Amino acid sequence: MINLMTYQEAIKLCKLFEIYKPTKEPELIDAAHKHKIYKVTTPGNKYAFKEFNLPPENIESQIELINRGQFIASKFQEFKVDSICGISEHGSYLMENEGRYYLIYPWTEGFVVDTDHIATPTQVEYIGNLLARLHKAKIKIKGVKKVEFTLLDYSKWVELKTEFIDNTIISNFIDNLKNILEKINTSFEKSLQSQVISHRNINKSNLIWQDNGNFCTIGWDWSGYTNPEVELVQVAFDWASDGKETVDPEVFKAIIESYKKIRKLNIESIEELVYASLHDTINWLQAKMEKLVESNDADFVDTETKEIQDVIIVINLRLENINHLNKWF
Repeated sequence: MINLMTYQEAIKLCKLFEIYKPTKEPELIDAAHKHKIYKVTTPGNKYAFKEFNLPPENIESQIELINRGQFIASKFQEFKVDSICGISEHGSYLMENEGRYYLIYPWTEGFVVDTDHIATPTQVEYIGNLLARLHKAKIKIKGVKKVEFTLLDYSKWVELKTEFIDNTIISNFIDNLKNILEKINTSFEKSLQSQVISHRNINKSNLIWQDNGNFCTIGWDWSGYTNPEVELVQVAFDWASDGKETVDPEVFKAIIESYKKIRKLNIESIEELVYASLHDTINWLQAKMEKLVESNDADFVDTETKEIQDVIIVINLRLENINHLNKWF
């Protein structure tokens, strides 16, 4: 059963953020993901209340990550980047109320596309343009550190394989990983020589499209330093793909061309960019699978296994298209 925000809780949060008392019950908009989104109406304004489901481990570092992401979003607003930034109160964006954590944003009417959506020509132009402006800004923020190299160790995956030996998708992926992990480590380490602060997660769930054709970026929680060309490859693949079996080369190329109108590319090896783009995803997969092994919750295991398999399909899709990339840039 979903534990929903009550009217009294909404009143308390409004008071904490120093906004007017709501005129009606909060309306649950989205609970399909790990966090809940509510629409809260006050006299003259509407707000999105995002309730985070933060696991208890490392909660302080997660809070710091979210607050830092909102601060980065606010800095990009100064460069006319269309980002939705939470309301800050007493130097903090994330507010705690009885053990639950919230961000509050001005409400924005619009829609988020499905994960199997392939970008339209209008969206392509916006996406390439957005990413180039983020990278060209070259903002500097005190306390935000550049990414340091972490080695992906295949021996960890060998241990994990014993736990997933009956899952063909996962066990085959682990077998194939042995042949490419060195390339991923080498390419990722090389990519760290050039870093800028950016969004780092411009996927289909983090852009709100409006009826007038404009858009806003959300989901700045993972923002920080990244290699600009590596992020471009990640974004182009995501928006040109249905996430299953198809990558539209025309959409991919159009995103690259839109980007190049604003910022010049610095590329030595396109293949290395693809391998570097897989580093963080594979690191995330490993952590996800290690946590899964420790769980006794059958529903959690089923849900997480499905997510892991979907991510593996996306990784394989990128690897299968490496040979085409020279034609797409």
